[in-house]
Amino acid sequence: MTANFSGLRTIRRTLPLLHAGFVVTGVFTVLLGPVLPLLSLHWLLRDSQSANFFMAQFGGLLLGVAASGLLLRREYRSSLVSGFMLMGLGAASLGRGPWQMALLSLFCMGLGNGFVTAATNLLVGESIPERRARELSFVNFSWTFGAVACPFLFKFFASPHAFFGVLWTLCALSALLAGVFALSNVDATRHDAQRIATPMESSRLKIDSSAVIFALLFFLYVGAETAVGGWLAAYSRREVSGAGTYWILTPALFWLGMMTGRGVGTLALRQIRERPIVQAGCLVGLGGILLLTRVKTLPWIYCAAFITGLGFSIIFPIVFAWMATHYGADARRMTGRMLAIGEFGAAGIPWFVGMLSALTGSLRFGLSFLFVDIAGVFMLASVIRLSKGVENPKAIGRAAPESSG
Repeated sequence: MTANFSGLRTIRRTLPLLHAGFVVTGVFTVLLGPVLPLLSLHWLLRDSQSANFFMAQFGGLLLGVAASGLLLRREYRSSLVSGFMLMGLGAASLGRGPWQMALLSLFCMGLGNGFVTAATNLLVGESIPERRARELSFVNFSWTFGAVACPFLFKFFASPHAFFGVLWTLCALSALLAGVFALSNVDATRHDAQRIATPMESSRLKIDSSAVIFALLFFLYVGAETAVGGWLAAYSRREVSGAGTYWILTPALFWLGMMTGRGVGTLALRQIRERPIVQAGCLVGLGGILLLTRVKTLPWIYCAAFITGLGFSIIFPIVFAWMATHYGADARRMTGRMLAIGEFGAAGIPWFVGMLSALTGSLRFGLSFLFVDIAGVFMLASVIRLSKGVENPKAIGRAAPESSG
């Protein structure tokens, strides 16, 4: 009992730090979008050269979430400290030296981002099993707060001097968070979480039908979220004439919808079962995509972006909570793998949307593919087999999850 109370006290002290860290992580995740024009102008780059920045960040993020599984087998602290140090290093060096140096800076940011994202989601999911989905929704609400703030941050501080000032501020915040987590006792929750999850950790992960469905859910959802956030600005710029530069803010409306939905969803998860919430989120997201591909004025595109973000908002936290409950102690090993699959979706689905746009000459048609994508998420979330303890928010943590195989 003493160890259990000690773990609960530790996670309560650590939660504010995790929320603060996820705000900073949200800024880093979407940072390349608003700063890309500044970097291209700084080095007078062609589009073919600028495209390498996305590959560098994606490569680092994919490697980070994949490698996090090895770090998380031992402790959370090393993953969190390493992640924030790498993101701070990337921020401090971005824009310095030749443009090739920026590739390394963005790679470091992505690598650190992967470490922090995996560790934070798993730490919250393991340590508070009785309200896992609700707390994951809340911590991801903090991430979307950073994502919403990022475009405004770099738009208002667009001069070269202010630009580097913002980067140095992000570097200082990352270094501060790394130091705080290095001194924290965050791993005091580890033993309690392992006892709550499963009594024994199997030597080999069980690959069953649920594992395949989880992989598809992560691939399709993360890919759709990245495609919407990545293509919205370009879509608004092409479809709306006479909008000045206000099209730049379209992605912020999408992330604002995400933030709003996660705030409301955190409250809804107190009473409502999780599967219907995921299904409702998919339907709202489908409505937002349908509206987005039918309207041609900026106010309506803003509205469609917000509705799409509102629908998407609650899907990832609940699916991650399902995965963590299903695999118990093995979730430490599965987290990196599932998030890595999600990052493959983040690269592949936006690319496919672009290919459809190039083949048809219509980005509107390319974005229509996301209707099929989210319809797939709806069907997979509807057929995956979950135990009563997983689907009932009040029962989570009172019973070990049954096998879905």
